Amino acid sequence: MQLKSLRCPNCSGSVRQIGEGKYVCESCGTSFVPDLDPEDVEAERIKAEAEVKKARIQAAGNMTSDVQRKARIARARGNVAIVMILAFVLIFIIIVTSIIRFALHFFMIEKVSNNADAEWQMEQQARYAQSVEASMEEAAERSRQEEEERKAKLASYRLDVKELTDDEFFAENAKAALRSALDYRDSLIWTDWQWVGEPEYVTSFFLTADSENVRHRNMLISIYKVTWKKGEDEDAKKYEVYDATALMDLSRKSDGSIASDYSPDDVSGHSEMPVNQFLRGYYDKEQLIREVIYAESDYLWKEFDFSDEK
Repeated sequence: MQLKSLRCPNCSGSVRQIGEGKYVCESCGTSFVPDLDPEDVEAERIKAEAEVKKARIQAAGNMTSDVQRKARIARARGNVAIVMILAFVLIFIIIVTSIIRFALHFFMIEKVSNNADAEWQMEQQARYAQSVEASMEEAAERSRQEEEERKAKLASYRLDVKELTDDEFFAENAKAALRSALDYRDSLIWTDWQWVGEPEYVTSFFLTADSENVRHRNMLISIYKVTWKKGEDEDAKKYEVYDATALMDLSRKSDGSIASDYSPDDVSGHSEMPVNQFLRGYYDKEQLIREVIYAESDYLWKEFDFSDEK
């Protein structure tokens, strides 16, 4: 290939290349394409082929690079997937392990708590059993004491006539109390009925209960004869009635003396009616004894002399 100097065909001025095979005159501005000789054409062909080959090689290289890049991307994605799978597996293992540890920990706490509760319940049950046992012992002791007191009290009601008559303090006050309960003049104050003399002592009975249910109602009953008449006339008709009063619940004190409230009770409540006046008592002494003494079937009785002269 020959080297030639390019000049503008119009003014022979200098030219410059403005593109592939295109030129422009720097003096007149004419643009043109130079004619190529066969050698140049062959050179351009060779050059073009070289460019094509280069482009193919480059394209092949680019394709290879793309394949490699895609392969690298695929490998990277695969590695990421593997890493993610491993991470998920690890997280799953950690979660499962944590759950198992929590379950074991909770189970141990629950077991410890249950053991503590069981021990506490056993302790409470033991304390309750001790309390119940102590209460039962206290109740048994209290029951024993009450039974002893009851027996002692019941024993204190087992009196006899001799004890009544030998206790001078009791005998004196009992006789006065029994006698005072016969004074019915207050109930006849608005009438002209009155006693003839003083009440006359007849006899006494001591009733003791054989049954524990009524033993505390020991009774000392004295019978008196009271003579009534109406008015001041000495020749007025006289009426004799028999009445009884009683001291209840007699017992023995710890010193052996007799215990009483010295408050007599009316044990008959019977009245006779001469003319238009009720007089407390019985005309028939034996009937009084039958109704007041013999009728007490739960009692044992003994008649004795409890007069002032005795």
